[in-house]
Amino acid sequence: SGMLERLEQFLKRKRPQPAKMKNEGGNSDDERKARYDDRDSRVSWFNARAECAWLHQRLAEITRCVGNAEWPLLRVDAAGQLQCEYEETQYAVYGPNQHFKAWHQDAYEDGHDPEDARQITIVVMLSQRSAYTGGQLQAKLKGPDGRKVPRVMRLEAGDAAVFPAKRLVHRVTAVKTGTRKTLVFWASDKLSCKYHQALMKQQAAPLALPATAALAPQPASGGGGGAAG
Repeated sequence: SGMLERLEQFLKRKRPQPAKMKNEGGNSDDERKARYDDRDSRVSWFNARAECAWLHQRLAEITRCVGNAEWPLLRVDAAGQLQCEYEETQYAVYGPNQHFKAWHQDAYEDGHDPEDARQITIVVMLSQRSAYTGGQLQAKLKGPDGRKVPRVMRLEAGDAAVFPAKRLVHRVTAVKTGTRKTLVFWASDKLSCKYHQALMKQQAAPLALPATAALAPQPASGGGGGAAG
């Protein structure tokens, strides 16, 4: 499609590097993420809003109309606009034998890392199915008996998978032949994350003034002051 062709031209400027991270963020003390080092792919990060505005607009619209409509995890203002932040978009390239085969979530409800603010994930498939074999996106979904079983999420070029970042356990199996390319986009709410909550508490902490400064007479103000409390 025209969108894929435009994306291909834009992404030609990117130079994906070997992924060196636990989960998607930096180093983590979370033992649940330790196994995420079992990943072999190349990634490049970019600011879609600044570098590819039409792509950002499209993905933000999918977040609002599909993701948050199905799972109302993001706050909405009076005008219907999402109150969220968007991480840099990840361009991921998997060649032969490369994978992200560890079962993982993109974020955790009780996590203490920056990426645990993620609420909605969008994975956009860039490669035609004929361009690679293997490389299945698998997710653990509830079967008829209530138990979670692996299911393959089949994506054609241009398709997108949308899911709650803190709920879906998923992985990418090894690519056998060819090259598999995707974009991954996250909408985040810092209020949902203990890491950012702690930062906000630090930033909101009152300044401790010495008694001499706190109780010193203040110069009279010429204007009418607002209420103080």
